[in-house]
Amino acid sequence: MTPAHRSSAPGASLIPQEQGNGPTLTRGDNDALDALAILARPWVFTQSHPLTTSDFINEAKELGIDLDPATLRELYRRGYVRPLVELMTRTVAAPREVPPGPAPGSTTLAAIYRSLETGRIRDLARTPYRRQLRFDTRRLDDPPGWQNGLIYSFWQLLAVADLRSILQQRKVIGPYERRRVILPAITDWSLQRVELSARFAMVLTALEPAYFPSVVPEWLHLMSADAEQWREFRKRFDPVEAASTLGVTAPEVKNYAESMLSQARRADPTGDWSQLIRRGSKDSWKTLTGEARAAHNLRLAAEILLLFYEHLVEEDQAPPLPTIDGMARHPLHERISDRSGKELDRLLGGFGISPHPGVVFVVEGEAEELIVPRVFDHLGICRAPDLVRVLCMRGAAKHKQLPLVAAATAAPIVGERRRDSYDMIRPPTRLLIAIDRDQPWDTPEKVQQRRKLILDEIRKVLAAQGAVVRDDDLEELVLVRQWHAKCFEFAHFSDDELADAMMAIHPTCGWLDRDSLIAKIAVVRLRGLDVEAVWDADWIPKPSKTDLAKALWPVLAAQIDAAQQDPNAAVPEVVKVVIEGYQLAKRATIGNFVIRASEAED
Repeated sequence: MTPAHRSSAPGASLIPQEQGNGPTLTRGDNDALDALAILARPWVFTQSHPLTTSDFINEAKELGIDLDPATLRELYRRGYVRPLVELMTRTVAAPREVPPGPAPGSTTLAAIYRSLETGRIRDLARTPYRRQLRFDTRRLDDPPGWQNGLIYSFWQLLAVADLRSILQQRKVIGPYERRRVILPAITDWSLQRVELSARFAMVLTALEPAYFPSVVPEWLHLMSADAEQWREFRKRFDPVEAASTLGVTAPEVKNYAESMLSQARRADPTGDWSQLIRRGSKDSWKTLTGEARAAHNLRLAAEILLLFYEHLVEEDQAPPLPTIDGMARHPLHERISDRSGKELDRLLGGFGISPHPGVVFVVEGEAEELIVPRVFDHLGICRAPDLVRVLCMRGAAKHKQLPLVAAATAAPIVGERRRDSYDMIRPPTRLLIAIDRDQPWDTPEKVQQRRKLILDEIRKVLAAQGAVVRDDDLEELVLVRQWHAKCFEFAHFSDDELADAMMAIHPTCGWLDRDSLIAKIAVVRLRGLDVEAVWDADWIPKPSKTDLAKALWPVLAAQIDAAQQDPNAAVPEVVKVVIEGYQLAKRATIGNFVIRASEAED
């Protein structure tokens, strides 16, 4: 991280010198930002609670950093990370009014307000090193209710994470009851980073109330107030006054935010998966741990600063942020709020976890609806709903609705046009229609006519998005496969197999014996009728095609097994279509896709 240059802005140097009882700061103490003035600002600590030493240790543990009171003392002694304030039992400062805002959301914030009102609070950033400070919890010989009174800001954890490598080199000396932690010295350049981090921790503490609730663009997240209260506060918040009070300039804020985003990119172990993490809710971010959480905290801090910068832009105090091409690498693409060229569907598709199926397998009746999933399972092929979905039309009325179904499931959602192609926001979904040779698909001409109706409906969806695409690309989205016989049953089973299955599910079979039943099935097949024509008025009750399919499944399973064992055995047609659908679906699972623009559009 490259620290922003400044010559006279507030902020004490953290380069210590050992003098007397402990280190002192090389720069005058009064140059530090006034922590008490920041605490007296409206709404401070209403979005992330103030942290006691125990809280600070626990939060650091979530970052994968092991702190203890002795280590906190050494961080304070060296000037690397100091508590924000110390709550006292005696008056040490001028009393201040409690800032306006919602009621305190924690007992610690209530205690801070009481200390401000009575002047029993010390600004440790503007106070020389105090050897007698305690960082531990109450001992047996301490008075009841004793606390060390040290308070940190959540944003000071950024400096702790920055010292991760230094903390790993700590040494412990002395007996347990008087043990001391010794940390190695760090370079002047690293100290500059720590100094800058300490300064911006104060800035973030002051800015957080105005910007943190709106870090996630899609919703407002408040901890201690209702939305109307916050909006009223936000309306009154003056970014120009805040910049002046905090001693920061717009370029400084922008540069530091971008450096934090660059650091987050380098340090984040989740890599590109962080793009998904940033889309999550604030509650989901709490499950992050270790360096992933530390990187996310950097992005949170940067987002607050950039929202502040954009507020300054609105006040004509700074130029707008640059517009960055979606394909270029830039720190601003690491923003939590960045959505350029990264629609969620497209992002998920790039990781191969799109919830949209690669193929919608359209079948005509209940028999196919039952059989097709069983074929997938018998072949050991995944049929997860985000890969393949089976849709049953169930009757003639559904044929008329198929174009609308196609528009809803297979029509591409396109994004930006790049030269001769459109980005597809989500991976392609193909419609694979496995259909009987029956009305309204009983001739090749009618098949093409039905397919054209479906494609025209998809074109309308694309036209509404301002896109006209090539016909050959569009036609790949709708495939029609027909069984060679009149219906599914006749295409896959012999007359004998059908007769045995009917006798298994029906008590009388219209009072036909097996030979007579086989003969009747043969006649129905020869006339080009559906298998249901076998069931005349004498069949009481009428058989169910679903029950027939269940009875026929063992026969089909045996055919599949035979085809797997013998390369010369016939492969059932439904198996061929299932394998084709699966292969098409797998092709659409990983990566970003485009669809070519029509030359006619140009």
